Amino acid sequence: MTPILVIMTAAAGMLVLLLIMPFDFTGRGEWGDIKYIEARLKWAGGLAAIGFAVREGSFNTTLSIGGLTLWRGGKKEKSLPRPGKQKTVKKKNDFNLRKTIELLSDGELFKAGIAFLRRLVRAFRLDMKLSGRYGADDPALTGLLAGLVALINGDRIKLKMQPVFTEAVFELRGALRSRVIPAELLGICLTLLWQKPVRRIWLSVIKNKMKFKKEAAQHV
Repeated sequence: MTPILVIMTAAAGMLVLLLIMPFDFTGRGEWGDIKYIEARLKWAGGLAAIGFAVREGSFNTTLSIGGLTLWRGGKKEKSLPRPGKQKTVKKKNDFNLRKTIELLSDGELFKAGIAFLRRLVRAFRLDMKLSGRYGADDPALTGLLAGLVALINGDRIKLKMQPVFTEAVFELRGALRSRVIPAELLGICLTLLWQKPVRRIWLSVIKNKMKFKKEAAQHV
């Protein structure tokens, strides 16, 4: 075998392993007045693993192979301003799902999205417990979100989420465990992309970009 063929065969073998070997994910965190996330991703039962922790502007990351830590890094939280020079910054809430909800209001697209979420939940083998409250900037949108939460809620996914109809808010805390096989996940995503209502969207985007480039080339 030539060196190029050997390299290509090895690369193909690694790609197959990446697609068929499971990834295990565990995490917990909170998003609200206090913000932190701790998570760990393992591949092939822990042959390779990466963990990270984020808390109020600082984070730590570790990379290990075969149980041995090969790399550890992170970023420390910036020091606080000196007393008397601290400026009051108005809290900005950027939680707004209006455009996404408007897209999902399309009947065919909504059905495709719900079917995709259900298949995705099964593929991720989620064991999740979440609590908190949420609200969009429109009571109608919040009501639609409440319906989606009710559809997803179940034995393995326990969502104790309270809708708020008077303000835009997103507060969340909980923990989850998951195992996913990339090949299965890839198949689900490709199936979604080929659904008629979804296919209509990305084909339209591609056509618009091609039309824009053609018009721009004509004006050069």
